[in-house]
Amino acid sequence: MPSRNRLVLERDRALPYSKGHLAQSLMASGLAPDRAYRIARIVETELRRGARPLVTTDEVRDRATSVIAREEGEEAVERYRRWHELRHLDRPLIFLIGGAPGTGKSTIATEVARRLGIMRIVSTDMVRQVMRALIAPDVLPLIHTSSFQAASAIPPEVGGDRLIAGFLQQAESVRVGLRGVVERATTEHFPLVLEGVHLIPGCALAPAGASATIVEVLLTVESAGAHQSHFELRAAHTGDARPVERYLDAFGEIRAIQDHLVCRARRAGVAIVDCEDLDGAVRQVMDLTLARVVGAGRPLSSVGPR
Repeated sequence: MPSRNRLVLERDRALPYSKGHLAQSLMASGLAPDRAYRIARIVETELRRGARPLVTTDEVRDRATSVIAREEGEEAVERYRRWHELRHLDRPLIFLIGGAPGTGKSTIATEVARRLGIMRIVSTDMVRQVMRALIAPDVLPLIHTSSFQAASAIPPEVGGDRLIAGFLQQAESVRVGLRGVVERATTEHFPLVLEGVHLIPGCALAPAGASATIVEVLLTVESAGAHQSHFELRAAHTGDARPVERYLDAFGEIRAIQDHLVCRARRAGVAIVDCEDLDGAVRQVMDLTLARVVGAGRPLSSVGPR
């Protein structure tokens, strides 16, 4: 029997069977990477034994379901079915991933987008940077500082906790641009991952009546030591483009912002995910996504494999 891959027919084109593509779907459904690739290899082997050189995506999915049932059990099958349906929602998925600096927002956002095949990731820092290019510092000084230094840009007569007041005022300024991003996604019906420190838990960004499924989470790092190490790792991976000393010098302010965001999330009922273990955090966000979709009225448990 020839060892070449079978061709998989999807719509009007045929492509070679991809272990990586199937493994990605399996990882999205909760399987560890090594187990996901093992199942993808078994599926490949079984497809090669067939006499037909061309199979459909439905046949590949049925084969994968059979292998998952044999190797992992019915619970894993059900999760795989649900995650496949999740990728074919009638309404776009919009993720709002907030958190203080150094909590792993961009890492989690990138991984969630990769697993779900979402092409658009927007950071609130990027929106703020665009606003900086358009609005001079003397017109709106708040957006020209870091989130943990915004207190320096608010009027001196502002009382109370100036750190939090400055941070919230900056977030409110950036929110104008964020609303535009979310409105564009809902209007044009494309999935989106929006991440950043300016996503205040419970502050609605989607327009009233928007046809979208919103998944909102707040990322935290409960351990101060682990939080500090995130800055060190980020600096190492980015060639110190974001100097670690700058963030460690302001670590007390950053932790205070995190505490405030946690309080806001608890009051708003927004899920809080500890990111000390990044892999575990990704799994939690994916589980929350599935729960959110089921809670929105999608009877995924009754949907069979396609």
